[in-house]
Amino acid sequence: MLGEIQPDSYGYINLDQSRQATYYILINILKNLNLDLIIFQEILLSLSIVALFFFINKQTNNLLSLLFYSLIVLNIYYTSFAKVILTESILFSLFNFAILLLFDLEKKIKLILFGLICGLLASLKPIGLPLALILIIFSVLKNKKFINLVFISIFFIIPIISENIFFHSKFDKRKTIFKQIVVGKIFVLSGKDSFKINEYPENLHSVLSASKEKFIPVNNYLKTVDNILLKSELLADYEVIAQYQTLNVEKKIILDNSLSVFLQIIKNNFLDYLVLSAHHYIGNWSIGSKLRLLNIENSELPMYSELIKSSGPINSPNYEILNLSQLFFVLLLLILTIYTLIFLLSFLNLVKRKISIIDAKLLFIIQAYLLMISFTNVSTPRYLMLIYPLTLLISIKFVYYYISKIFKVYK
Repeated sequence: MLGEIQPDSYGYINLDQSRQATYYILINILKNLNLDLIIFQEILLSLSIVALFFFINKQTNNLLSLLFYSLIVLNIYYTSFAKVILTESILFSLFNFAILLLFDLEKKIKLILFGLICGLLASLKPIGLPLALILIIFSVLKNKKFINLVFISIFFIIPIISENIFFHSKFDKRKTIFKQIVVGKIFVLSGKDSFKINEYPENLHSVLSASKEKFIPVNNYLKTVDNILLKSELLADYEVIAQYQTLNVEKKIILDNSLSVFLQIIKNNFLDYLVLSAHHYIGNWSIGSKLRLLNIENSELPMYSELIKSSGPINSPNYEILNLSQLFFVLLLLILTIYTLIFLLSFLNLVKRKISIIDAKLLFIIQAYLLMISFTNVSTPRYLMLIYPLTLLISIKFVYYYISKIFKVYK
């Protein structure tokens, strides 16, 4: 589905100052060894998927583990990332292996591997650091041995230190996309009726007046969109437009004061920020809503030309496949939500259903990741794909549990 080169690819091929260096190092190591990056990514991802197959096979049965495997390999969007020069495929593979090792850390070699993989996750992408720390905390809570924490910690910091040394041999300091994220959020929110410019510092009034004028039509249009998946997908696109395609000169004052502006958003428009983040949570599950539900040739859309540019190149399947895929992902979201509610009620001793330790950890990891993405970035199925196998695993185990209960009742 995806072309080998995506808009973000050049930031890794040439090592942009806003990117971490681990993937750039990998690209060049493989190049010097005369090995193909794409083949390496395909092999690594394939091995991690097969390992997950055996993991769920131990917990369920042959039929359900085969179903799990099939639903992964039939998701051509997920597997397509192995053929793209982006960090996603390596991130998927490392994360899959880290999850497997989390539940099997009895030997020292596995502690070492787990620490290294968590360190690689943290050094590959910014989101990898909080994910790695969550995994390490769970590993420590399980084993409760100081020596295990020492082993994991030593090998965890090796990739991080190595990446930092290499990066700073090229650049004096890092750039961060946090500044652009703040611009996107405040510009989109400025178009809402509840956004009052006079509540913000006076030096921002000029740029916020300009952004409000641009994004009032956007918010007015989104009010007319009834489909929440489509609305969430469009909101993410408009936020990306706000980040990179509008008021490029005027936004400098926000870029220079991004942290204080973000705190102002929390102070003055916290509810709007929560609603926007909730849309991003839902938008991660939106599969081609613009293609399926919107006439993309409709030039009456606000910022139509910018909206077209905000979508990366993709070879889309036909509408029937997209509709089926959307139904499937809504079902996964529904199961995940129900299982999470059962987990919370069980934790509070309000229901008798007991959740296994494995399922509880997986649920926490999935939801923590989705919430972190939703509050700090925009929505896209690309971000969802990292936890797609875990969501499948949880969903299959959930359905298996209740089907088993039903069969026991009628036996």
